[in-house]
Amino acid sequence: VVGTLSVTQRLPGIAELEFCDTHEGTRCFAELTAELDPEFRLVASSWKKQKTDDRLVFGVIEFKRGLDVYRKVRPAPGMLPAPLNLTGAPTIMYYPPLEGPKSDSVGVKYELYRKNIRAEALADWLSEQIDQKIRVIRPVDWSRYALMLVGLLVAGVVGKVLLTNFGHLLRVTGLWGAGALAMILMMCSGHMWNHIRKPPYVVAGHDGRFEWIAGGFQQQFVLESQVFALLRILFLASIIFGFFFGFFCF
Repeated sequence: VVGTLSVTQRLPGIAELEFCDTHEGTRCFAELTAELDPEFRLVASSWKKQKTDDRLVFGVIEFKRGLDVYRKVRPAPGMLPAPLNLTGAPTIMYYPPLEGPKSDSVGVKYELYRKNIRAEALADWLSEQIDQKIRVIRPVDWSRYALMLVGLLVAGVVGKVLLTNFGHLLRVTGLWGAGALAMILMMCSGHMWNHIRKPPYVVAGHDGRFEWIAGGFQQQFVLESQVFALLRILFLASIIFGFFFGFFCF
């Protein structure tokens, strides 16, 4: 799976169809769509486990096989779908029923660049649309705990060996200064914000091309923070190099 596009559509009066489209061959969105696809599928599996309502149906459609879906719009009651005019993937949309008390012909788009791509955020958004709580049920990843245990054991052994042979390096203030400087650069670039908020790597723009700089002051993308972190590192390295060059040459 390289890309993911979801389109939600209900059958007249009774059912909803949510299509998660796999967009192959779009490298610029590879990381975002690869992260979004399992989260989308987790919401679908969690809804299935609740067994409260069978009218919400999640489906998957391949981009190359269902290119016409990208050009569909919401059909009138009793009619087949017409063009969507979507310009890029991934995109998540929800369409209410065509009939009933909450019927509507206008779809609601999930704002990926403003919201979290985690399954919990997507489930909360979808719960607001259908007025029914979707509780995300994440499977227990036992391999993760096993790796953590092995990692702790290995770290303990390696730490013991290093402390015995290189314990004197802990008294070198230059190493502590370099570590503190690296931590400052990492935090100033927004690494902790990315870790907490889980923003997308990049997003699809209105013209279909990817955007890596977020507008405003309350949002950022992962690629944006990485680029600015690299610029800060280069700037600091140039200052240090200039200092030593001037010191030894003059």
